[in-house]
This record gives sequence, structure tokens and C-alpha cells, in this order.
Amino acid sequence: MNGDLDHIHLLIECTPQQYIPDIMKALKGVSARILMKEYGIIIKKKLWGGHLWNPSYFVATASGNTEE
Repeated sequence: MNGDLDHIHLLIECTPQQYIPDIMKALKGVSARILMKEYGIIIKKKLWGGHLWNPSYFVATASGNTEE
């Protein structure tokens, strides 16, 4: 995991049977609930439209050879 001011990068291992949109929905949903519970007052002042995460995401695949 790493990131910048307005985005994060995650390297996630999953099987071909796992549905990427479900993984993203779970990651964004759970992290938003945790962050809002802990820092909701601070975060809500900076949000536009009340959403913590943008609904879009980018996915690329990597093998063990290209992981680095």
C-alpha cells in the first residue's frame, strides 16, 4: 500500500473467482465506516456531497514476476 494526497495504491492478492467490484465495494465501504466513526466531524467538513470515496477505481493485474 502507498498513495498520494488524493489517491491510494493497493496490491491485493485474490483468486480469479473473486469479483473485483465486490472487493472494491467492501474495501471502500468498510474503510469509510471506520474513518467516519473515528474522524467523522473532521472529514465531513472537507467532503463534497457527503462521500468519502470516488465511485471509480483502476485495476491492473500483476504476476509474481511484475509485482515489484
